[in-house]
Amino acid sequence: MTLVLPAAPVGNPFPGLRPFEPDEATLFFGREEQCDQLLAKLGQRRMVVVVGASGSGKSSLVRAGLIPALESGYLPSAGTAWRIAVCRPGANPVDNLAASLIAHRTTEAAGPSFGLDEIRSLLDFSSLGLVECAQRLLDGSSERLLVVIDQFEEIFRFSREGGASADDDAAGFVSLILAAALSYDAPVYVVLTMRSDYLGDCGRFVGMPEALNDSQFLVPQMTRDQVKEAIQGPIGVGGARITSRLVQRLLHDFEQLTIDGRRGRGVRAADPLPLLQHALMRVWEASSNARAADEAIDLAHYEESPVCTIAQALDLHAEEAFNGLADPEDRQIVERIFRRLTERDPENRDIRRPTAIDELGAIGHRVESAAPNECERVRSLIQQFAQPGRSFVFFDRLDVVDISHESLIRQWKRLASWVEREANSKRIFTTLSEWAEGRSQGRRALYRGPELDEALEWARVERPTEVWASRYGSKLALALGYLRRSQLARIARRTAVVAALAVVIILTGLYVLSQRRTAAYSVQLAEAKAQEADLLRQADDARARGQTDYEARLRAEAEAARLRAAAEQEKLSLPTLAGVTKSGGDDKREMYQLTMNLEQALSRAKAAEDSLARLRTGQSPPNTDRGELLNRIDTLQKELTQITADRDALRSRIDAQSKDFTRQLDEERGRTASANEAVATLESENADLRKSLAAASSSAPQLDYRDAFRRGVKAYDRGDWRDVVQSMRDAIRAQKSVKEAAKKVQVYGQRVENYAPQSYLGAASFELKDCGSVRAALEEANAESPSNAIKTKLQAARAQCGAPK
Repeated sequence: MTLVLPAAPVGNPFPGLRPFEPDEATLFFGREEQCDQLLAKLGQRRMVVVVGASGSGKSSLVRAGLIPALESGYLPSAGTAWRIAVCRPGANPVDNLAASLIAHRTTEAAGPSFGLDEIRSLLDFSSLGLVECAQRLLDGSSERLLVVIDQFEEIFRFSREGGASADDDAAGFVSLILAAALSYDAPVYVVLTMRSDYLGDCGRFVGMPEALNDSQFLVPQMTRDQVKEAIQGPIGVGGARITSRLVQRLLHDFEQLTIDGRRGRGVRAADPLPLLQHALMRVWEASSNARAADEAIDLAHYEESPVCTIAQALDLHAEEAFNGLADPEDRQIVERIFRRLTERDPENRDIRRPTAIDELGAIGHRVESAAPNECERVRSLIQQFAQPGRSFVFFDRLDVVDISHESLIRQWKRLASWVEREANSKRIFTTLSEWAEGRSQGRRALYRGPELDEALEWARVERPTEVWASRYGSKLALALGYLRRSQLARIARRTAVVAALAVVIILTGLYVLSQRRTAAYSVQLAEAKAQEADLLRQADDARARGQTDYEARLRAEAEAARLRAAAEQEKLSLPTLAGVTKSGGDDKREMYQLTMNLEQALSRAKAAEDSLARLRTGQSPPNTDRGELLNRIDTLQKELTQITADRDALRSRIDAQSKDFTRQLDEERGRTASANEAVATLESENADLRKSLAAASSSAPQLDYRDAFRRGVKAYDRGDWRDVVQSMRDAIRAQKSVKEAAKKVQVYGQRVENYAPQSYLGAASFELKDCGSVRAALEEANAESPSNAIKTKLQAARAQCGAPK
């Protein structure tokens, strides 16, 4: 099919990431055969669902291929008069459909009695609302209404996030579309575009799987000649020339990306068409001087800056736009905007999230303070990424901002890191909110350990606001209050531990000091007792030798008393010994006074003894009387006896205080022994538990990969795909190495034949949720020409994994 259309003004003939529009049909090359197939299916079914992977060109095929063909009369059964209504489900599917319909009213139906509100009421009234709107809009004319629902997969996000009534609204929207397509007497045709990885989600809606089975159109990959035409055609329309070697280099790089994508080699291999279109747009801009000089576009324009080949062109271009923002605050706002425009869904797919400019303005405030909406500032920043020659984002007629293509999320490294950071922030916040709500209901404890560390770091770095939290349920105040209580509880626990350690350290120091001082006292007391015993022994020896005179005995007893007093005085000189308290200081002074009195009495006794000795030898003065001297000695002996009694009473009080302090030390030792015994008991129980676990582990049965392969072969013969996958999972755990296991199954499982390794690798990829690798493995297995029974099983496996037939 060749369209004859008026030539459009040509600036840059390559749109970049955005799809081709209907007025750019003259620049749309390489899809003529697919447009013919799409027209034929639409004429037969009146509804076509255009399905393909992200970046396969679905939207461009419909907008720049199908719509211009219909308007040119290439569907004779429907005529040439068409009304086209194009919309996306977005956040309000029915409202968006009504807005696209109101833009195409006929003159007779455009009166005040049939406005947007009435169209909205008709769509809400019943599942035939779209049919009735079409009849009112066309008003009996020969025109036909084509309803194009682009990016139909957005309906699943709306159903998931739109609240309690979202499921009903989404089901009602799908019913409107299906009822219009099945009403063959109504002049309505329906075209949907949808990513192929959402095919399984269509089972949520009644009638949708049946409609898909009848009307699905899977966008095929472009052949080498078609890609070549898509490169050379727009350049020719633009009045330029391109060298053959650059065309060959572009085809080689494109095919390499396609092969890598088929084999699942990284996210950069998932977008060959968008990357090619964007690189060609940049090449056209880089070659402006050469084209002005009537020179051909050559390799230098592709390999050198700013393009630097397909692999780097998009990332470098996006970085150029971002680095053009000189204000660091503007960069922070742009980061928040793009994090708002992207999302990671529950199936771990990075997708677009169209957002109204008012909602984006609410997050365009300063990070440090919550300023009012700054829609104009946000709009100007978005324009930096939506200006001609970039087209990373765009505004629709409802002032909703969206990313031009998902490939920007995958190819711009900075945006990919932002998406990862936002997904991690969402995970932490939602988990924190759930725990906070559970805590308020008495079902959860406070955060502790690594979870608390992660949440505190998130709150410090992200500094979340209510505007941000509203996207995920708006429980920010509850979550942050719960986080603060968890932090205070941790501080309290650590303070208690530090205080307990300080008490233990102080008690241990006091105990060691008291032990040392008690030991020193015991040594000195033992030495004093030893000296006293030695004196008594000397006195006994003297009596045994006949020295029994009264004076010698008095001297021995006096010397013994003096030594005991000296020992007691030395004992009292030790500070805080034997539990002496503040009042013990008085006892010490009293003992010292008694000792001084004793010293004086001993001195007088010594003087009396000297006088007695002189008397005996005749050296004493003549007036000295022996009897008087003996009386003086008796008086001194009584005085010495009284002093000794006072000393013994003071010693009793000191001994009582020492016993009380010793009792306290014994009690402390008892408590310490009890604690040590408890610790020993816990360590013994822990050791017993480890022995039990070791015994249980040693007695656990070992998995043999051969048994797993036997089960897998039998299940494959039965056609039980689920059992095959489970058996392969067991084999992976038993064998550890996928490649080694594939070799062994080829040797052992003769009944699986030559396609066994591919089937095994397909099962391993299914375990990793990598459906791209599953499909590739199944295609390689199918290419080995197995029997019809095996083909049937492969088809069942392909359907189970969502692989296209």
